[in-house]
Amino acid sequence: MNISNRIKKFRERDGYSQEFLAEKMYVSRQTISNWENNKSYPDIHNLLLMCNLFSITLNELIVRDIENPQLKIDKKELTFWTWIMLILMILGAILIGPLIYYLS
Repeated sequence: MNISNRIKKFRERDGYSQEFLAEKMYVSRQTISNWENNKSYPDIHNLLLMCNLFSITLNELIVRDIENPQLKIDKKELTFWTWIMLILMILGAILIGPLIYYLS
């Protein structure tokens, strides 16, 4: 379970709405939503505020994220950019011949 799921779990456990939590933390409701949907990550100040509001330790909130800090790379995205680079390299190799001929 990553931090986004734990934030939502603790918020729901304590019966807080996103708006209530946002108001207590002086952030927008959209910020809370982004944290819970793993679109952004709270800074240390906000992590500590959440720990106080949820009556938990920082360790309980983030321990698994520290153990596995590597972001998962979408394999489709990696494959897409690999093909783009391959095509650009082939085009560059094809175009370099005529370029050398005309410049000499």
